[in-house]
Amino acid sequence: MAIEDSLNCVLKVDADAASPYSYVTIGGQADTRLNLGARRYPTSNKATGGWETALAGRRQFEVTVRGYADWPDTTGLEVIRAANEAGTNVAAQIVINSAGANYKATMQVTDFEIDAPNENATQYSFTLVNAVGAPVYAAS
Repeated sequence: MAIEDSLNCVLKVDADAASPYSYVTIGGQADTRLNLGARRYPTSNKATGGWETALAGRRQFEVTVRGYADWPDTTGLEVIRAANEAGTNVAAQIVINSAGANYKATMQVTDFEIDAPNENATQYSFTLVNAVGAPVYAAS
């Protein structure tokens, strides 16, 4: 397996909230992070001989994106901002390689930030977490 260029890992969101989805890439992405996590619940007791045991807990799908506001290409960023303000979900697709393998999920915006440092480009960052069920993986 060849090393994959991180430029191929991008987040897309549904721009019109209609079926079929019309995904647009969030413009200006610099860093995109995907985290598939799970809680675990320790169940060790005196009968385990000192070895830890645990039950699998709830799982979480999280995407964090940081980038530079790419005016006027802010359609995707506007979808994120509006969903955050309204407290609504957004349909998202994260493409993870050049072959097009991806995850799709209905997600909630849990964090949205615009940063405008003095003498620098306007930056954004946000976090999405799965809102309804498991993400759907599609191999390339």
